[in-house]
Amino acid sequence: MTNITPIDFSKLIHRDGDRLFVTSLEVSNRFGKQHYNILQAIENLECSQEFRALNFKGTSYNDSQNKARPMVEMTKDGFAFLVMGFTGKQAAAWKERYIQAFNWMSEQLHAAPLSKPEPIAKPTVITRLQAELLKSRPRLQDVFKLTHVGYGRRKIARMLKVNESTIRSDVALLNDCGFNVPVSTQQYPVTVDQMG
Repeated sequence: MTNITPIDFSKLIHRDGDRLFVTSLEVSNRFGKQHYNILQAIENLECSQEFRALNFKGTSYNDSQNKARPMVEMTKDGFAFLVMGFTGKQAAAWKERYIQAFNWMSEQLHAAPLSKPEPIAKPTVITRLQAELLKSRPRLQDVFKLTHVGYGRRKIARMLKVNESTIRSDVALLNDCGFNVPVSTQQYPVTVDQMG
């Protein structure tokens, strides 16, 4: 078994309410596969339409030329179904990590106290302002997404065709606005070999 160093599971799995998911772009980066091939593999899965509808959600992201590109969000079951056939030590290590991360996030969701539930908060002024900022400045949205996928400032600067100081300023602005952007100098997403 591959020795896996601890990782912040909240950076591997996304949450939308009670729905936990990972994106096809992240899977391609973590497993060292072309994103196009991951999308093809999802499209070619031999599963029922019901399973597909429950576990795979089509969406998009903006690439380095600010063009919308297809991406798929997948649940734990969709992820497991997709990566079942991926082989090799690196693939095995990432499968294990993602399964641990999904389980951890699920525990966090269900660890809430059994007392009276708190009312659902309405969007705050800050939340609305954050959403408006990302909407009005698409590059900030791209920087935010790419840092959370694991890309560092240099790689993001090359992808978005701007200088690194611009990305540094964008990250600072996002952090000042409460987005909690990870500060990484990595050029590419972290691989199993880099984790020790």
